[in-house]
Amino acid sequence: MYTIMTSTLAGNIAQRGRPLCSLLLAVILIASLAESCTHNEPYQPRESEGVLKIILNPIRLDQLLPGGYFLITGQGLIQEANYLVYLDLNEATAVRRIPLEMIEIKDGLLVRWPIDEGLTTSEGEAVGSVLVEASLRGFVGSARVEWSGRLTRALMPSLNSLSAVISAQTPSALLGQNLLAAGEGSSILNLTGEYIDSSGASITLDVSEPLISDPARQVEEAAPADDRTTRWWTPRPQLFGIQGGRFEGTATITNNGPGGLLISEPSNVSFELSEPFISFVSPQSISRGQRLFIEGGGLLDLVDGSDVGLTTILFSGELIPFNPNQSPIQYEDLSLELEYETGAKVSTAFEPQYNSSCESLDVGGVPGVLEGRLVATVYWRNDEVTTPPTPISVEIAPSRQVVYLSFLPAFTDSLRLFGLRNVSTRVINEIIGVVERDFTGVNLEIRTTPPNDFELFSTVEIGGPDPNAQSLFGLDNTTGLDVCNQRLDDNLAGRNAESGNSYGGVFVESFLSLSPARGGEANSLADPLFDEIFQPLMLSPAEVSDLEGTRATEVLTAIRVLGHLVGNTLTHEIGHSLGLPVVAGCGSYHNAAGPRQIMDCGRDRPFLERAGLDPEGPPRWTEENLDYLKKILPL
Repeated sequence: MYTIMTSTLAGNIAQRGRPLCSLLLAVILIASLAESCTHNEPYQPRESEGVLKIILNPIRLDQLLPGGYFLITGQGLIQEANYLVYLDLNEATAVRRIPLEMIEIKDGLLVRWPIDEGLTTSEGEAVGSVLVEASLRGFVGSARVEWSGRLTRALMPSLNSLSAVISAQTPSALLGQNLLAAGEGSSILNLTGEYIDSSGASITLDVSEPLISDPARQVEEAAPADDRTTRWWTPRPQLFGIQGGRFEGTATITNNGPGGLLISEPSNVSFELSEPFISFVSPQSISRGQRLFIEGGGLLDLVDGSDVGLTTILFSGELIPFNPNQSPIQYEDLSLELEYETGAKVSTAFEPQYNSSCESLDVGGVPGVLEGRLVATVYWRNDEVTTPPTPISVEIAPSRQVVYLSFLPAFTDSLRLFGLRNVSTRVINEIIGVVERDFTGVNLEIRTTPPNDFELFSTVEIGGPDPNAQSLFGLDNTTGLDVCNQRLDDNLAGRNAESGNSYGGVFVESFLSLSPARGGEANSLADPLFDEIFQPLMLSPAEVSDLEGTRATEVLTAIRVLGHLVGNTLTHEIGHSLGLPVVAGCGSYHNAAGPRQIMDCGRDRPFLERAGLDPEGPPRWTEENLDYLKKILPL
């Protein structure tokens, strides 16, 4: 945390000591809105001086086929802007301008080479330049960069190898050359030969199977052709069943694109089909709501929407609690709820139910070591295969609440009103630091990207203006007080019909009501110190260079104060979503008034406390609230 502030400001705070508790806006006190707030409103930047500055990186492409994608990278590519992109191609007598199709903004501008242009433009090495034109609310910018590539209408594929062992409905690797990427057409594996199943029955196969570039995705996504050597195919149980067998025959690859159809030379191939199996689980330590991945092969789900495939997995074993005073808990043939990914991977998450004392004997409710075995049974039409028992040992860690903080574009834009738009990253870091400090000693983790390792996590949006039009600092609009934090997936965001269609989250523009100079006299929490801190930056916005030098003190102080205003509000609203307060006092959703208490009513939380400037220290949990948090989220 920053501790720098002007000597005048420090003196003012020291002289005042703890200010008298004052009255917050009446709307903030409405009990039905006593939880967090924000809304995924569209990005609407405010007027400001300057143009859109763009710097692009040179582009070199090994192959560019009709319909192929490529990425334009650089600096200043704002996701909310509108773009026009052109390829100015140098030809023998002139430069020809070709509009490129804008696909999306993801790690740069993803564009597509038009099919018609690809089929009519001469093949071979080509040079030119890419022109990018951007616009955003009346502001414009442009940049040009060198471009070169090899234009090709079609590629002749070849096959190097197939995996020697495959499993039903489980992506299997194929190695080759000149394989097509998304947008360019399709590469297809052709198999001709004999399949002998486990009973000795022979089946003649002559089939064509599509190749994909990402085994985790069912549909190919628009992406540049980064790799033309590795693809995956999925052995269908309609062809091979699930009982096991062996294929002998030949294979070719067909490239079917706008430039024509080309087929590789045939190759002799053979492979074994294994029965379904479980190989291992990961990770070795999980907590409630976290995904446990079960990997293997031949694990079926519904296939093609018509043929029925199904996998069940049972666990038998015991939970050995970490607490030596607790006896082991036995489980026999516990059926796991599965989320299907591919035939090679499924996952499960434990969601125990708690009693009024926040205790549970369900899996995931008691920290310890889960030891035993997994057995999968796979059903396909009239066939049924049960896998051998797979031993597992997984640590069940104490419950962890993962909170995803989603900073909306409107939040960043609203920082202009505080003079801090250009140092938004430092403001966000300060906010996160405040929340992490407030939850010290509690098993709560802050993320700034959506988790992919937890099935259940909370989301809190941090926006700009209050969509509720009530100048709320924050609102937890989830349903009721979640005693014992039974819900790990609260969504403090968007509109919730059960809270009167109010929007949840935290709204940074509402903190401007703390400024007497901006008409904040109507807010009894307004404080002249707010203007002393932010007025200089409102008149002359901070630049990144101001983090050092003559303005560093005033800029870092403003970052620290706004970070505390937003961060401590986040802490308060997250506290509601966890089931606080334990003991109600100010209405149903807040403590009885006390010094520097996080879960106090808004009227009992003066500016110095919210801003982290109280000489006696930051806001804190009451003893009852902290004991509760440590019980439901122990380290």
